[in-house]
Amino acid sequence: MSIQTLNDIFFTIADRGQTRCLLRKTEAGWQPISSQEVAAKVSSLAQALRSWGISRGDPIASFVKNGLNWSLQILPSC
Repeated sequence: MSIQTLNDIFFTIADRGQTRCLLRKTEAGWQPISSQEVAAKVSSLAQALRSWGISRGDPIASFVKNGLNWSLQILPSC
């Protein structure tokens, strides 16, 4: 695969199956997040957007704090 976009980078990393793709800070300390978990969260968000009638290429905006925590915490409820 030729890496040309941020999406290409994400899916290349997700396909590697790493157990420590990202780290999440919790009260217990830093906890690893696997590339499969991140890919599953992204897929869940995409499915939620589609269920709300949002299609590929539609403009959207999100007003959230910078970082991964907001998406990892809200997606299971989608």
